[in-house]
Amino acid sequence: MLMFEHPVFLQRLFRENMRVLDVGCKRGSLAGLLHKNLRHFRYTGLDSNPKAISAAKKSYPQHDFLVVRRGDFGPIEKKKFDLVAMLGVVSIYDKWKETVQLAWRCSKKYLVVDSSDVHIKTENDKMSSFLLIRRKRDSQLSKPQKETSPLPYIFLDSAGALQSVIKICTPYKKFTRYIQYTNLSSSAEQFKRYCEIHNLSLSNHRFEEIVFVRTYLVVEKN
Repeated sequence: MLMFEHPVFLQRLFRENMRVLDVGCKRGSLAGLLHKNLRHFRYTGLDSNPKAISAAKKSYPQHDFLVVRRGDFGPIEKKKFDLVAMLGVVSIYDKWKETVQLAWRCSKKYLVVDSSDVHIKTENDKMSSFLLIRRKRDSQLSKPQKETSPLPYIFLDSAGALQSVIKICTPYKKFTRYIQYTNLSSSAEQFKRYCEIHNLSLSNHRFEEIVFVRTYLVVEKN
């Protein structure tokens, strides 16, 4: 999966003593950013990946990390947070709209959602918007591997996806949109290493021809 640095604008939302919910927290990098900017805050991270949660607990043992099923916030579903971050979820989970609904209900003040786009033709149809990255055949096996489904990274029409977020979050006080361009030099080698480690091949585009764009939407409650 492509990894991006947390954008600078997030720090403008930080306040001392705030409560933060990180949906799809992975290894808890947002907690690290909060520690660089705040002295006192409460952070809860959710992820469906037990290994990621285990790593997050080791890095930030003072915070709460929970393994949950996708689309399920578990025991914190009825709690409220000053900031709910849902970063990288839209691009890996096809039922992300239901998760946005849960996140919005948990938010007292801000919800931050992002979506990935690319400068190639994409569609909202899940299979069309995949980059068709498939597992390579292993020449050392007696029988060739059956090709698995593409790498689960969905490049949606960001404008349409974020309009859906706004509709879900109505009524709201205001929303702000931010755009982050990720040029080839900062992402290509990392992505190629991921493909090599996981024995994947890019079958329909040369990666060097792709420029990634990440769009962020900050929705503020009344």
